Amino acid sequence: MTSRPMIDTKNLTRIFDAAPGRPPIRAVDGLTISIPASARLVALVGPDGAGKSTLMRLVCGLEVPDHGYIEVLGLAPDPDDERFLETVAYMPQSLGLYKDLSVIENLELFGTLRGAKSMKAGMSLAEHYRQLLQLTGLAGFEGRLAGDLSGGMKQKLALSIALVRAPRFLILDEPTVGVDPLSRRELWHIIQQMMASTQTTCFFSTAYLEEAEKADWIICLTNGHLLAADTPTAMLSKAQGKSFRVQLGDVADTIKQTYTRRLMQRVGLSDEIFCLDVVPRDGAIELLTQKSQTLEAVKAWLIAQWGKEFVTTVDVTARPARMEDAYALMTFEGKHRVEPGITVDGLTGQAASTEPNGMSPESASIVIETTDVSRHFGDFVAVTASSFTVRRGEIFGLLGPNGAGKTTTFRMLCGLLPPSSGRVMLEGRDLRKALAKARAEIGYVAQKFSLYANLTVEENLRYFARSYGFYGATLTKQVEDALVAYKLARYRKMPANDLPLGAKRDLAIACALLHQPAILFLDEATSGADLASRRHFWRGLTKLAAQGTTIVVTTHFMEEAEYCDRFLIQEAGRILAIGTPNEIRSAARQVSDGHPVRSIEEAFVALVEEDRRARQSVITSEGVTHD
Repeated sequence: MTSRPMIDTKNLTRIFDAAPGRPPIRAVDGLTISIPASARLVALVGPDGAGKSTLMRLVCGLEVPDHGYIEVLGLAPDPDDERFLETVAYMPQSLGLYKDLSVIENLELFGTLRGAKSMKAGMSLAEHYRQLLQLTGLAGFEGRLAGDLSGGMKQKLALSIALVRAPRFLILDEPTVGVDPLSRRELWHIIQQMMASTQTTCFFSTAYLEEAEKADWIICLTNGHLLAADTPTAMLSKAQGKSFRVQLGDVADTIKQTYTRRLMQRVGLSDEIFCLDVVPRDGAIELLTQKSQTLEAVKAWLIAQWGKEFVTTVDVTARPARMEDAYALMTFEGKHRVEPGITVDGLTGQAASTEPNGMSPESASIVIETTDVSRHFGDFVAVTASSFTVRRGEIFGLLGPNGAGKTTTFRMLCGLLPPSSGRVMLEGRDLRKALAKARAEIGYVAQKFSLYANLTVEENLRYFARSYGFYGATLTKQVEDALVAYKLARYRKMPANDLPLGAKRDLAIACALLHQPAILFLDEATSGADLASRRHFWRGLTKLAAQGTTIVVTTHFMEEAEYCDRFLIQEAGRILAIGTPNEIRSAARQVSDGHPVRSIEEAFVALVEEDRRARQSVITSEGVTHD
């Protein structure tokens, strides 16, 4: 093995032309790093637009630097150099599969194009492909069209293709993006198996900081610049003495939510930065302070926020730091106060309350009610006999594995897809009979934001305001209020397509809330957002809910379910569990065979795996009967 650095760059720069009238985009800007060859698993993290994908394309030779140099295991990236092609393999975020070809046809085609080589001497290519499919869990699906695979299976096929030449250096651009926790675990199991049985080194980017924490080395980028490059241990050491766990006493879930949200809001408003981050997690609250603090100092701060009487029932302890903490320390300081995220203040011309309403969900009126809702696509049943309610001011989540039916459920709730049977009621109106009136009560933010790319921020706002029936001075006031409330005034004349990701999200939400809807639907709204933007985003949602807006969200970030008053977990079109975060954890413990269930992700995995085992048992039993 070479002792040359795995990746070595000096003043690496890649510049792209921007829209007319805009300065060039310095996607990677003067990057100098040296990753030791001993680091076999290297993570790349940073928000959308940080330059991660551009750096990966520079590493694999698909982009050519404008300045500086780069070497990978002592080789200059060159897709025309056979030595380099034998060394490096790349799995892009777009996957690049041929959807009309089968699994094995995709594998054989890419194998031919890339000059596939067996993992072991003397092994035939057919056996090589068979072992790849076995490794990635695709054995038995050789004849299935790639377009018919689930999201997780597509990721596995793309990984198989990246391994056809048994590379020494594997580049994975967000391999777990958009897939559920079960699929993420399966993909990492495959990667770890591959690394254990070969000399392959892996360089991957990820939005999940807990994945980065498992790496040997982490590179953090922001706006094309290097924020940090070090081992996880070195990064985590900077959070020592700053990470705490607050365990609330034996109180109702609604009280816990109220006090948690009050703390979240105070973090965003305090003039003196004592606490950088507040996160509900595993039935408690995790705090990150700006400086090292004693337990007594943390308790004193909590008393100032909650009152002495309540804090006497609270247990405060130090906790091990997470990579989220280390990343927050690098990215929150200096911009923590009123950066990305919704504020909702200006739309009514009044300051929004910072106190949660504390209203018990049982006492609020029902605004969404589904009764035995099902949806079929031909012979395929996407959702079956789904019944639940959502009350005013609730934050309600929809979770489930890829293909579980949550997107179909979401689309039926907001009137984008009619149910095959059953009934959906919004604000007391049957969607089948009063769709137009019901939609007037809805704000909807799609995952891709659904903005008009070539219209400016102001033009987008004016278009949506007119669509909601505003005219004249009222329209102008709504638009101006939104520009102020969502801190979009500086982008007023910028086309939506040129906005930073956080500003696009703010604009999409501003457009959705112009008519002050009773219900806000958010589909994977935090996808691709960095940690600071996600925290501000959820503080804004809790503020909206406190003002009485009902919010329905889908997310693949399991920890975000902790922000919900209640959520449901779907699998195979059926509801497996519904309740508060604590109720979901309790339900999971009953099926976990004694394994501890603390996090929502652990609860999610336990419930889904138990359901799959039960359904497989029924299938096996029926098969035996028929035989």
